[in-house]
Amino acid sequence: MLKASRIEVVVDVRRWPTSKLKDFKRENMEKWLKEANINYIWMGETLGGYRKEGYENYMNTKTFKQGLKTL
Repeated sequence: MLKASRIEVVVDVRRWPTSKLKDFKRENMEKWLKEANINYIWMGETLGGYRKEGYENYMNTKTFKQGLKTL
């Protein structure tokens, strides 16, 4: 489906890139996306969810803004 849609890059922003579904764990996604010639980038450290101080507050930080710029 990704190839049919001409997707070239998947950016994963999950803070903890895991899943109950085996195929969607980070290490597995990296593998099958590479096999499909699709780049995988994990940006969970800068854009990922759950923050102790609240995500809305986190969005005002330099780290988050740099993550958006990188994206």
